[in-house]
Amino acid sequence: MNMLPEEKQLLEERKKLREKAILNEMSRLKSKNTKLYRRSKIFMAISVLLVIVAGVVIYSFRMYLETSEQYKIPVNKQNKQVLEHQFAEVYFRIQIGAYLTRNNELLSGDSELVSVDEFIDDRYRYFIGKHKTLQQATLQAEALKEHGFQDAFIVPFKDKKPTDWKVVWSEL
Repeated sequence: MNMLPEEKQLLEERKKLREKAILNEMSRLKSKNTKLYRRSKIFMAISVLLVIVAGVVIYSFRMYLETSEQYKIPVNKQNKQVLEHQFAEVYFRIQIGAYLTRNNELLSGDSELVSVDEFIDDRYRYFIGKHKTLQQATLQAEALKEHGFQDAFIVPFKDKKPTDWKVVWSEL
């Protein structure tokens, strides 16, 4: 096929224009890809940062829950009993009687005593008063002896139970 020189020139110019258009399109796509690449890198960085922040928030919340739960319930019963024993109040009461069977006369209120409490362990024990100092308990014990309770004596209490004098002396 024979072409005229003008046609050849036109074809050459068209070819150059197509190459230029292709290069322009490639350059545009490359620029667009670069922008997309930058955006994807920024998106990845933000995603990683959000995952780290979420992890820190979750960890902090779990630690908060664990510490708040720790103060709501005792670690175990033994620790609870140890704590109660450490902060238990020591006080003194006067024992006015101990019987194998219940003594309703002391509890009935017919006696001159205002309030008598019954404590049951191996026998029925009857106590009166609640004194913070040994001196106050001694004064009441002497007064009770004058009113006919010759066997009245002072008993130390801790954890709302009668306790041994050795325990009391070691803590006082």
